[in-house]
Amino acid sequence: MAIPYIDGQFVCLPHIKKLNEKQLKYTDILVYVALRSFDKLDGCFPMYETIAERARCSRSYVFKAIKRLKQAKLITVRPSAKRTEQCKSPVNEYEFEESYLFERIHYSIFDAELSLYDKAMILNLRQFFGREYLNPLYTLKDIATELGLTYKIVNQRVNSLIACGYIERAIATPKNRKPQKKYKFTEKMDWIWNYSKIELPIVKSKVKLIVG
Repeated sequence: MAIPYIDGQFVCLPHIKKLNEKQLKYTDILVYVALRSFDKLDGCFPMYETIAERARCSRSYVFKAIKRLKQAKLITVRPSAKRTEQCKSPVNEYEFEESYLFERIHYSIFDAELSLYDKAMILNLRQFFGREYLNPLYTLKDIATELGLTYKIVNQRVNSLIACGYIERAIATPKNRKPQKKYKFTEKMDWIWNYSKIELPIVKSKVKLIVG
């Protein structure tokens, strides 16, 4: 069963790698999260202007990003028969490819005091971190390779996120090993959510029990 949208809890962000092979820009991931933040149980119908306002980018960029996301088969777009704008013109309805590997992104991402590029990069980086720390199997060069980006871009954005206080350098000392330099998410961004508030929809079973 697909993970249901939980209003006020999180936005699902699937693990997305090899952006170059999918012909995606890393900033498209911010548009994806902004778009999916409007997804509810009755569907997803935001206008380009609404998505742009939440992602804090231009309407024209949203239009191009959605086209790329569609070509990468991360979203499906079709005219909606359910809703129309005030001028009665068709409204797009969006559906999202189901994924079993995803991150839960808190809505506070949209209020973060970050540039579009830093905000997009921290979303791309999220899949390589645990709750706080960077997965020890990865270096920034590894992440750049996995994402299909240059090391220069990843390194620049990580340094910018450090300067803005969203990532910090830390020293980890594994047992019987040399100290290792690590990166850690700070508490400036809320990556933790309250599971106790999540209410899953009740699904009625279609299986009939035969007693005999």
